[in-house]
Amino acid sequence: MLDLEQSRKYWKFESEQNKKAIRVLVNYKLKLRLTNALYRNELNMNPLLSNMEIFRQSQGTNFRVKPAEWQIIRLLLKQKYDFDFF
Repeated sequence: MLDLEQSRKYWKFESEQNKKAIRVLVNYKLKLRLTNALYRNELNMNPLLSNMEIFRQSQGTNFRVKPAEWQIIRLLLKQKYDFDFF
């Protein structure tokens, strides 16, 4: 599809605009912001989450979350947002 009008301002080079390309429209159910995110201390206070990989090995950017850990995080998010989005 072609560029949407509102996204054209983000192109670095005008020559890239108005070209047909593979694109995806994204609709967010919920945007997590710093003001209402789950913070490290909240997760670390939970004994079932305090041993997560991110706390044991904090160098890096991606960390595995075990299925049981994810279920707890999911419940915390549901409580905080009153919305089950997963």
